[in-house]
Amino acid sequence: MDTSGFLSDGAQYDTRQAVIPVGGARWRGPVLNTDGSSLPIHASIAAIRDENGNDAMSKFNYEVEVSLWDSVFTGGEQSLDEINRKRRIVARPVLDINPLNGQLIFYTEADTARTPLGRYTVDILVKNSSREIRIDSALVLTLQASSGVSLQQSPYRLGFTSAAYVVRRTGDGNRITFRYFNNETPLRVSDMIFYPINNLGYVSNSFLDIPQYMAENFAFSADGTSATIDVNSFPFPLTGSRHILHYAGGVGGTSPIGGTSSYFGYLFAFYKAGSYEIDINLTSP
Repeated sequence: MDTSGFLSDGAQYDTRQAVIPVGGARWRGPVLNTDGSSLPIHASIAAIRDENGNDAMSKFNYEVEVSLWDSVFTGGEQSLDEINRKRRIVARPVLDINPLNGQLIFYTEADTARTPLGRYTVDILVKNSSREIRIDSALVLTLQASSGVSLQQSPYRLGFTSAAYVVRRTGDGNRITFRYFNNETPLRVSDMIFYPINNLGYVSNSFLDIPQYMAENFAFSADGTSATIDVNSFPFPLTGSRHILHYAGGVGGTSPIGGTSSYFGYLFAFYKAGSYEIDINLTSP
């Protein structure tokens, strides 16, 4: 080993505590602050302990199949086949680490039966050309339950005061069912100006159309009180940094939400494959 390099005893993560929503978006932790150490470094996970101090490595080192991008996703791809040519499925530990910068990665595909919720402490091993050090209790991770969905109210609203969301994952599959209520009374979404979800757009740093092939079979239920869409690829949308903007109402006419020209909007993302039911309760004056 070349002892002319330097590896600082002060190497650490600037943020040592993190909360991870299991089943939510792919989580990436902070990059290791090497405190002026010689590069490159090689970082690895030395140990993981549960809150009782017991060895928990086996709960985090099992492999899951994850999708990694080899080319940039632009949103202009014409088919799922074209998208799949830009990414590949690989097997990675459910708690992964980038050896070049020490960043931990926790994958959406985690199995909560194998990785119980709770508080875990992680020790990190770091080496470079000069030597190797161990950073004990480098990170403390708290794993919490997640619905697998991010759903939040958008700024687009008129004629109602608030919205509450209830998300249920009903099992395997790919169908998403939306139901709407006004002050707990079911709304006939078929009477609303309800934009098909596969004709909407991403919301991120830019606005992009959702390709038709990503979701299909948009339909109302027979009684008009719910709308469904079949998703062809998860996560939906395909990149974790984006959400989808959806809005509905009665712009230009009478709306069942709360009067003439009332409407609402919300942002959502589905991270974990499955079928979901989403109840949206609007509160109007």
